[in-house]
Amino acid sequence: MLDTKQLIANSSAFAALSKDGHVACWGLRTSGGYIPTEIAEQLVDVRQLHAGRNCFIATRKDGAAVVWGDFQLDRDVPSMADEFRDILEVASTGYAIALLRADGRVLLLGSLGAEQEAIELEENHG
Repeated sequence: MLDTKQLIANSSAFAALSKDGHVACWGLRTSGGYIPTEIAEQLVDVRQLHAGRNCFIATRKDGAAVVWGDFQLDRDVPSMADEFRDILEVASTGYAIALLRADGRVLLLGSLGAEQEAIELEENHG
């Protein structure tokens, strides 16, 4: 890929972001080294890439987040796409990813102990 502006890796794959907002991946298919057609169609105007242990997250200029790879979830991540909008920040641990939305909500993906589904954090009043 020419004009690469970002290169990241997870446990078994790499992803590169070009200056024109396109993404290329290589490595283990199940860890995000392959981009399925339905995901590739969404990877336009990408501003930044993020990595989890076996997955990748792309944040687009319009605030949408696109995810692919292995999230170790019981539910279908693409079916949650409506939740992945207005994303300001992404943070990840080995097995979980947090997405901060503009409305202040935090969405979690991945394995959080026994809970293996996306959840919305409740406000913590300590």
